[in-house]
Amino acid sequence: MKKIVLLLLFAMLLQPCFALGGDSIFEADLTVNGSACHLELGTISIKDGRMDIEIKGVPEESTSLLWASAFISGVAVPADSVAWKNGSCVFSFTCTALPEAMTIYPYNDANHGVYVWKDAYYGPAVLPEEMIGAWRGSVTGHDGPPVELTFQIDADSSAELTFAQDNRTEICTVSLAYEESTFAPAEDSGSVSRFQGTWFMENGQMTIQMNRTLPSGKVYSYTVPCTKPENGERDTLFKNALQDMKEEKYYSAYAAFLASTDPDAARQAEKCVQPWPANGEVWRVIPQGGTVSLMIEAEQAADSAMLIKIKQGQTPVSYVFIGGSGKVSVSLPGGTYTICDGTGKEWFGIREAFGRAGHYETLSFDGAGTQQAELKSGNAYVLSINVSEIDPNASNVGSKDESWEAFAE
Repeated sequence: MKKIVLLLLFAMLLQPCFALGGDSIFEADLTVNGSACHLELGTISIKDGRMDIEIKGVPEESTSLLWASAFISGVAVPADSVAWKNGSCVFSFTCTALPEAMTIYPYNDANHGVYVWKDAYYGPAVLPEEMIGAWRGSVTGHDGPPVELTFQIDADSSAELTFAQDNRTEICTVSLAYEESTFAPAEDSGSVSRFQGTWFMENGQMTIQMNRTLPSGKVYSYTVPCTKPENGERDTLFKNALQDMKEEKYYSAYAAFLASTDPDAARQAEKCVQPWPANGEVWRVIPQGGTVSLMIEAEQAADSAMLIKIKQGQTPVSYVFIGGSGKVSVSLPGGTYTICDGTGKEWFGIREAFGRAGHYETLSFDGAGTQQAELKSGNAYVLSINVSEIDPNASNVGSKDESWEAFAE
């Protein structure tokens, strides 16, 4: 049984702020009009249907040479305007919620932009159905015996290249850039040689043009026409799973892949289990922070994690992730909140948390089972979950079990 308490620490006054949590990118380098600029994300404000995002590090004379796009539900939305304010470049959008990512790029050249902010849970691009699977081909090597190539492409834009020549085999994990049709070694590629190149598809055939760079620095080039063994039409479950992945519903995709009879389904199911984020606030829609400090502390096994959802009514305002034991502080406006938590081991992202194997509950804040907590402006609170040492002045907090469906909606 969980031991949960809520403690009012002391009254305080916090300055309004906007916090972004998780493992997010907040800076990038971009060449503007021949000059290198180090861009940094400043403040973000949302008010009256408008979102303003401040970017630091842009010379005033370069403001008119840049543009920005925000990614909302996976769709790139260009900024409406840009202005120079108080030493920073400010882009304005028609937007009422925090986007998943933002890119800055030279004006009229969106293909050469950089992420100045990318939330930890802005998931990977999901590839078209026809690309997924094992592509195989062979070619006579310029450096000796024939080359046998297998290019296993997965739905999450990851791939594994197997290069076989003269009884020698190398397996290299590569990352795909779908829009540019290029691939390069992943950070931990696992191979001695470096494999990188491009591909193009035509009439059901994938032609791979790649370089193999040996440790000595010598480079060999290959053009390998590849085909994918005909598996027939993908079944409906496999197709549904791909759509779920596009919507970042990774547990639903996982379940559909496991139920599918497609030869690629089991491999794709493994890709649905996501890495844990860093402890912190991983999702937020509060425009200007707030005047309440809430610290959440939890003690749990090192292989267990927790997602805490803070809502006003039925509207989510902040999600907090804690892997193992840890503490996270968030700022909120004063008001009445509902707090839910889910715990588990396998993580399927913020939309579907720990799937059906997780445990979910809504907290209650009095003996009558009231599920709303009033957090008063200017105060600081601590919510302790399974913590061994409890302040005797803390108020006990109860809970009511919830279904995964109710938690994930």
